[in-house]
Amino acid sequence: GGVDEIEEIQFNTFDRIGYYKKPGINNLNLLTDQTKGTIAGEGSTFFLLEDQPTANTYAAVKDVHTFSNPGNHFQVEDVILHFLSQNNLSIIDIDVVVLGLNGDIDFDGIYYDLNTSLFKNTRQVYYKHLCGDYLTSSAFALWMSSMIFKHKRIPEIVNLNHKAVKQISNVLIYNQHQNVNHSLMLVSGVA
Repeated sequence: GGVDEIEEIQFNTFDRIGYYKKPGINNLNLLTDQTKGTIAGEGSTFFLLEDQPTANTYAAVKDVHTFSNPGNHFQVEDVILHFLSQNNLSIIDIDVVVLGLNGDIDFDGIYYDLNTSLFKNTRQVYYKHLCGDYLTSSAFALWMSSMIFKHKRIPEIVNLNHKAVKQISNVLIYNQHQNVNHSLMLVSGVA
């Protein structure tokens, strides 16, 4: 598990350099605000990981990959496709993609490029309007993905599109921070 807490000096520094949106934005309007910055978040997430499934297991982290400084969304696509192929999957095997959109017009473009290219036929959801943005927010995305497997449904509040999904077997989490640090997590359901 882990805890990511913002201290006042960190918040003030991030705010001063324009990392946060101006006060007063409704978090549910995060993607329609069309301004620079994001909303602050904090989180703590704890998981019980085991090498063998039990009767209470509903999701499995199959693989994790991080990479830095891709030149454009085509390079991100290449990394994602390679990551999937290393797991004997292709993009059509991904039922849901969880995206780290944070409402910052300077850095969300890569997600929108992927939405209309690599992920155009995939159910897309996002999460930072619920938890804010913080350096380990991918843990919230992992928890949310686990809950999708556990409850066998996608909450309306996280939908970016409504592409039909017959059964959710594989979820891909893609997050990035200011187009520098990128991460992928492959999560699969456990029958």
